[in-house]
Amino acid sequence: MNLWNRRKAAVIFVLMVLIVGTTLYWEETPRQNKAPLDPEAVMTKQREQKALPSLRVYVSGAVMYPGLYDLAPGLRYADAIRKAGGMTDEADETRVNLAKKIKDGCQVNVPLRKNRRPAAGKAPPSAGDLPAREKEKRKDKGAAGFLRINLNDASQEELEHLPGIGPGMAQRIISERNKALFQSVDELLRVKGIGPKNLSRFRELVEVIP
Repeated sequence: MNLWNRRKAAVIFVLMVLIVGTTLYWEETPRQNKAPLDPEAVMTKQREQKALPSLRVYVSGAVMYPGLYDLAPGLRYADAIRKAGGMTDEADETRVNLAKKIKDGCQVNVPLRKNRRPAAGKAPPSAGDLPAREKEKRKDKGAAGFLRINLNDASQEELEHLPGIGPGMAQRIISERNKALFQSVDELLRVKGIGPKNLSRFRELVEVIP
């Protein structure tokens, strides 16, 4: 082998050594910089995640399975409604802020698309305005055949349509209902601020379906 070939072979050898050395260096560096996992730290993090408190919320209205649910902090109304089986076909999703975050003890109510209560100032529909099949179903409901609202699933807006019931009173009715469902219309008397005289003003407009 002449001098030129020997120099050429030496240069190639040096280049190969540099390439291999550089590759090994960059492969080894991340391993050295990566800190080993601390088993105790991992277990502590897992315990902290399990110890996160749950929030109890009441999902009501036009959902498949109304009731009390325990949810993780940080979830939103949409998650609570999904937990309750989702909305029914009668739900008016435009009147629910699905992005709102839940709080412990809050109520997530999904209103009906068509309220069973008339707008303020309008007379409720009478039995004479209903189809024959609906008349038969509701012939015993309400004064003069007027439709009644169920105290155990009425929204705050529906309750506020009742004579003498404002926002504060409607909220007290819902709070009392959350403690225990009403078994009769007379049980409204357990709500602070409602007496026999107040109740007589809207007795014929409400009913109780446990």
